[in-house]
Amino acid sequence: DGNFIYSQADENQKGKVARLVSPVVYSQNSAHCMTFWYHMSGSHVGTLRVKLRYQKPEEYDQLVWMAIGHQGDHWKEGRVLLHKSLKLYQVIFEGEIGKGNLGGIAVDDISINNHISQEDCA
Repeated sequence: DGNFIYSQADENQKGKVARLVSPVVYSQNSAHCMTFWYHMSGSHVGTLRVKLRYQKPEEYDQLVWMAIGHQGDHWKEGRVLLHKSLKLYQVIFEGEIGKGNLGGIAVDDISINNHISQEDCA
């Protein structure tokens, strides 16, 4: 029992992007594994991206994970290695709406784990 975020396909919104932006992440001492569950179902589902937005010296986004189109009618686990970094960054989940009305993107249970090794995070 809980909640998840969801973006519905809509032919009038094709190409529009919904973003979920984290607070600033500090990973100066060690790398961490970020895990999440996602559900992308339907013929017009679109694209789910995970990016890191670095703050300084100039703001820029780095794509670190992506899934495109229908991924099956079930939840799947995604994992992203958050490398040790002296730069501050935010994690961004970005759902881009596909063409048509059939489909949607859902994301749930986002967590940063210390107990998953870097090798197992890929």
